[in-house]
Amino acid sequence: MIFDFCITKGRKLITIWNIFLTFFLVAFWPILVLWALIGKHRLSERLGSFPKCPAGTIWIHAASVGEAGVAVIIRDFIELIEPHRPVIFTAATKTGVSRLKKIAGPNDRVAALPADYPIFISRAFDRVKPAAVIIVETEFWPNFLLGAKNRNIPIILTNGKISDATLSWARRFPKTFAKIADSISHFYMKSDYDAENLKNAGAAGSKIDVIGNLKFVGVPGDIRPIEIDRKPVIVAGSVRTKEFRRVIEGFTRTREKYHDAVLVIAPRHLNTVPRLVQELESAKLGYVLRSERESPGDAGAYIVDTMGELVAFYAACDIAFVGGTLSDYGGHNPLEPAYFGKPVLFGPHYRPNREAYETLLESGGGRIVRNGTELATAFTELLENDEMRRKMGLAARETVEKMRNVSEKYRLALTEFLHGL
Repeated sequence: MIFDFCITKGRKLITIWNIFLTFFLVAFWPILVLWALIGKHRLSERLGSFPKCPAGTIWIHAASVGEAGVAVIIRDFIELIEPHRPVIFTAATKTGVSRLKKIAGPNDRVAALPADYPIFISRAFDRVKPAAVIIVETEFWPNFLLGAKNRNIPIILTNGKISDATLSWARRFPKTFAKIADSISHFYMKSDYDAENLKNAGAAGSKIDVIGNLKFVGVPGDIRPIEIDRKPVIVAGSVRTKEFRRVIEGFTRTREKYHDAVLVIAPRHLNTVPRLVQELESAKLGYVLRSERESPGDAGAYIVDTMGELVAFYAACDIAFVGGTLSDYGGHNPLEPAYFGKPVLFGPHYRPNREAYETLLESGGGRIVRNGTELATAFTELLENDEMRRKMGLAARETVEKMRNVSEKYRLALTEFLHGL
């Protein structure tokens, strides 16, 4: 039945969600069927048409690109613990699916997450018949989670995080969140802050453990740096739209003294590249697209409009800036450049990921900048002082090494989970 989730305590909001989706599907069904037939948007998978999977398959779900790397780390743990255990990956976004296809193993299956509607979720579960579901970070799709619970499929949340926005939503709809949280067997959170938010949202404390951030161990050691035949190289990674102008300002001021400097800038979302180009042109800073040339040549900026190469640029840079921090986006992974022994600069807005940032600050491997002027000052000071840059990079690398015990904790937790299936 379409409405097998009846209107009971904690399910009213979910039922409203399903009714809304029903009206949407009725209105657009002919278009959706056509798209499914021609393979557009992986729509057949969105409608629950999944590949059949072997018995005992583990379903690992990652929201998008940022979580895909962690999902593969979890798969690697599973392969270590139970080498013949089959795995299927899903992602909610097109870019997430694309990334998983690139980094998944040859025997792994990859699909788009079905639309969160009872019929489609049920079809997918019928095809996959998973022994368990592992969710990366925060993906609370109600029909998906409740559908698994109704089939007695255990679910764990790994590398869990609960943002202030999620906490606010949970407090606004406590019964609904409690019902969703009850479907998850255990929460493995990445920080005390996230665990506390989860408890405040209403999840049972007995189901929550803080293990740490798997992204701390997620930078492979065999990355080949993408070398640039100019120095110095400043990499600004995962930069958001509201930060473009300030990053460009900081670099152009630095370039007044270091004329051969090149800014490798990777926007967080590729659809913002046109806006980045506008900002560069306004600043009269020449640029080259990575997708068009393998080298920046004489251009001041090198735009990384490709997927999966940011880490390799971090490995080759002199100084790194981590985006999502000058404006209130919450920040991205500062331990990627730290892994390669690079000085790490970032803004003050990193609360959802504060453990990594504050650890870098305490060790001396990181430094806060608040605007374009402070970015220029930090760039210039580090380029003028080789010893300062070396010590800061060394401190950043040592910070990563100290935090890699997360790997062993996850191995033990997943071993217990898999052996209990």
